[in-house]
Amino acid sequence: MARYDAAIKDLDDALKLDPAIPSALFVRGAAKLKLGDAGGRNDIERAKKLDKGILDAMTKLGVSP
Repeated sequence: MARYDAAIKDLDDALKLDPAIPSALFVRGAAKLKLGDAGGRNDIERAKKLDKGILDAMTKLGVSP
């Protein structure tokens, strides 16, 4: 749907409740990268540290950085 700004806001809200949700970090990072925000790489790297299999899981769901 390409509603990256809205997705980032929703993911920010979720991460306020629990800042260590790998899938939320990964998707927020991917959305930031789509908008040209290189800081999205930090979210993706953090997600990978929390869950070693997150890249494979997100790729299977069609989410890529």
